Amino acid sequence: SDFYCEKIITGGKETKLYCINNIIYDNEKVIKNKEIKELFRKITNVLKIETYSVDIINKEDEYVVIDINPNSGFFGSNIARKQFLKYVVKCSKNIVNDYEI
Repeated sequence: SDFYCEKIITGGKETKLYCINNIIYDNEKVIKNKEIKELFRKITNVLKIETYSVDIINKEDEYVVIDINPNSGFFGSNIARKQFLKYVVKCSKNIVNDYEI
């Protein structure tokens, strides 16, 4: 198709990572890798979003983003889902506290 281009990546490992308010999670823990953190910082700044998931392939210490999902359901990570809910509650409290009756 003239409207679809796919680069074939072989031998890499695909992972889904989650970003919530500049903290990155995989299925079990917070990600501290500097290269990944910088990549997510750029995504956050360019797209102006605070919460999203990314499908990423790691091949030979190179990270290739294949999908950014701003409507992530956080189904693949209990830790990310819990942190997302805490973030929503915190934001909701700020909205309620700023609202004057």
